[in-house]
Amino acid sequence: MNSTDPIFAASNQHTASCGEPPAWLREPQNGLRSYFENVHGEQWIAEASKDRLLLTGGDIGWATYSMQHPSYANLAAQLESGSSPTWSGGEVLVLERAERTWLLSVCLAGSGN
Repeated sequence: MNSTDPIFAASNQHTASCGEPPAWLREPQNGLRSYFENVHGEQWIAEASKDRLLLTGGDIGWATYSMQHPSYANLAAQLESGSSPTWSGGEVLVLERAERTWLLSVCLAGSGN
């Protein structure tokens, strides 16, 4: 195994009616990329950098939710309180507790804490 070989891969577990995963998942990473699968088999992927936070999942038709120049400390506080963050388009994505906990870990890693 060399340094360019992937060390993890996940197959799309969602039906074709959920759509195709977004193109940014096939591009080189721009920061921390994290994968989560809940007990229902719903898959989530986030990418966190200082410039943006991206979130997508098969359960939401592989739509991408984004935040530009996110405040990871504020996001972490929201998630710890049980709230779901508001995304750039004003959307509020309702997440289960396990999904919020995973996204909290992404925010803490994104903030360097």
